[in-house]
Amino acid sequence: MFGLDDLYTGPRSEKSDAAWEALAGPTSSRNSWSQQGFILVKDWEKYDIAAGWPANGQMKYGISMFHQLHCLAAIRKVFYDMLQGTFDKEKFLAADVNVGSPDFVPNGHGLWHAQHCFNYVRQGLQCAGDMSLEIPTYFNGTPIVVGWNSPHKCRNWDAMWRYAEEHA
Repeated sequence: MFGLDDLYTGPRSEKSDAAWEALAGPTSSRNSWSQQGFILVKDWEKYDIAAGWPANGQMKYGISMFHQLHCLAAIRKVFYDMLQGTFDKEKFLAADVNVGSPDFVPNGHGLWHAQHCFNYVRQGLQCAGDMSLEIPTYFNGTPIVVGWNSPHKCRNWDAMWRYAEEHA
């Protein structure tokens, strides 16, 4: 069941920022190239997937769920920076949005990244398609559907994390 979790719903703090950052996936101390949410795939040709990028004689791939969580965390950061008055609009808009430009930095956290993340999270939600029926929660007698206390059929987060950790 989904429920309120102040660590993820509250404003930015060192603790909440670290929790959101950790959701982007495990890393491995075994590999110098290790990045959050990425795994190595041996014999990738057997799986009918395009080549990732070479790393340690294997191919490196990102896991979509961790990418989606990274994007949600990036949107959250912009949201709270705006609310708290620490948002730097000039810096945000100065990041190059022309993907054909030699100055383009895809990991820059400017406008292009935010636009990419909104679209990517949208597609991820549509792909996952959680059709769980949500019951209302009552606030001062008024029913509001917030998604809490309704059963959901979820994948096993711990198993997915372990898999990513073992293959990082």
